Amino acid sequence: VDAILREGFEGIPVKVSLSEVDYPEGTSRPAKEGTVTVSLSTPAGELTYNAAYKKPGLFDVVIPAEELEPGTYTVMITATIPGGAMPTTTSTHVYLR
Repeated sequence: VDAILREGFEGIPVKVSLSEVDYPEGTSRPAKEGTVTVSLSTPAGELTYNAAYKKPGLFDVVIPAEELEPGTYTVMITATIPGGAMPTTTSTHVYLR
């Protein structure tokens, strides 16, 4: 993922799709509730943001631009569903120039 810091840049938009999966059937459906956190590793430490529920299966948050300098960052997303299994975590890298 590549993002460009420019005037008027509000931040990095993060959209997360979250599904509930029935086991062992393997059927899935958009999650109607849950908690999604987005963590950004920076040289000064880790910043954490709570994503907002938008509609079944969709959560989003914007990592504010004022907290970012040009460089490479690791973004980690953790999602949990009440009564669900262990939290799920995924990560990606973002390069800002």
